[in-house]
Amino acid sequence: MMKPFKLFLGEYGVLGTYEGTDNNEYRSAVEIVSQLRAHMLHDQVLCKPILDIFQGVYNDDTNFPEELKSRTPVADQVSNKAKIRKIRPHAPTDETVVNFLLNAFPDLYLAKFPPVLKMVVWGETLSGRSQTSSEQVAINAALTDIWLKKVSLLHFFKL
Repeated sequence: MMKPFKLFLGEYGVLGTYEGTDNNEYRSAVEIVSQLRAHMLHDQVLCKPILDIFQGVYNDDTNFPEELKSRTPVADQVSNKAKIRKIRPHAPTDETVVNFLLNAFPDLYLAKFPPVLKMVVWGETLSGRSQTSSEQVAINAALTDIWLKKVSLLHFFKL
């Protein structure tokens, strides 16, 4: 059985955030994600980019960033490869992707991100490095709203 996909409006743990999975305004986005997820389970061509990402992360041997060394315990100052191999000693396979799609697919949070006023460090995201293993992923609500409006207009003009 597949873990249900959920869409939230707001940021994880923030007052005022609510589940919008059944919200009519976002129904097309939820249906597209759900359909794509189901199709990926049956088509290796669609799964390949996810497997490539998993393998790329698994084989990433980036050294620990110099700018973080002064704030990080020495025991934690290891390369990405060393950290990943400690958590997952075997390389990702097609079965890893299937397991992700069935059991670990994240909930999406449409968050209102403030304008970026400072330089962004390479590898950082607006939801933070700490979110990379999370079951909740924040994405920019404004981008989703623009996409939904465009899809809605395309659908309107096809009628």
